[in-house]
Amino acid sequence: SLNKRRYTNLFPTVFVSKKFTDNHQLTASYSYRIGRPSYWLLNPFVWMLNPYTYNQGNPDLQPQFTHAVKLSYTLLQKYILSAGYSMTDEQYTQVFNQDDETKITIIGWENLSKTRNMDLTLVVPVEFTNWWKMNANMTLFYVRYKSPLYGETLDESQVSFRGNMNHTITLPKDWSVELSGWY
Repeated sequence: SLNKRRYTNLFPTVFVSKKFTDNHQLTASYSYRIGRPSYWLLNPFVWMLNPYTYNQGNPDLQPQFTHAVKLSYTLLQKYILSAGYSMTDEQYTQVFNQDDETKITIIGWENLSKTRNMDLTLVVPVEFTNWWKMNANMTLFYVRYKSPLYGETLDESQVSFRGNMNHTITLPKDWSVELSGWY
């Protein structure tokens, strides 16, 4: 089968920044983006994982479109606090369908109607000594999915947290060591 699609559209990004002093800066941004599914998500052929589970792409999968706004405050040209909000239409996601008679699970992809995401991010670099530096990033997320799915209305939301630290230790003779951790 042949599925013709046209993706001709404008996907702008706009940044506005105001530096109040050398130590205080405010930045606002807006972007409109397209997320195109990769080939293997569209390919309808079956990939057997085991006798009861297989993957199958969805040739009717549509691209997702996201409007995003973000407001960021920078202190001392290194500490950053930002808040963002995005709205995604037709977000594609992995779904699991089980045939109760055969007990076979089909792992596929479907578009959801609406996804909303809010996030709050803090970036904190710390210089413990001239040879030991750390950069910490912490993000608090709230995401809400609302869409018809499996003949019902999916209306789910979740709060989550992600954090990471990266330590850089400078050694003699231009050597350095990095240690990173994620949560």
